[in-house]
Amino acid sequence: TTMAAAAAVASAAAAAVALVEAAAATTTAAVSAVAVGGATLARFHTELALLARVISEAEAQAEAAVGLAGASGRAAEQALLVEVRAMEAASVESEGRLAEATAMRA
Repeated sequence: TTMAAAAAVASAAAAAVALVEAAAATTTAAVSAVAVGGATLARFHTELALLARVISEAEAQAEAAVGLAGASGRAAEQALLVEVRAMEAASVESEGRLAEATAMRA
């Protein structure tokens, strides 16, 4: 019975060693997976930051374009006002000449 008990202890010890080795392999695999996942997450964050920067630059360019369009529109409006005022002045001048001509005829 001592031999059987020794054999059972040896068998249990071997099983325990196998379990510890399996746990170590599983832990190593898990650590490796976490490292890969961490690297993937870091790449994702880097790409997300790049995307945010590209979006920010696009927004800035769009705002600048809107500003230029607004300035261009205001300049065109001013030019049109100058032209309208010139036409009004010419009209007033023509009315004055017409009034003078009418007065001379009378």
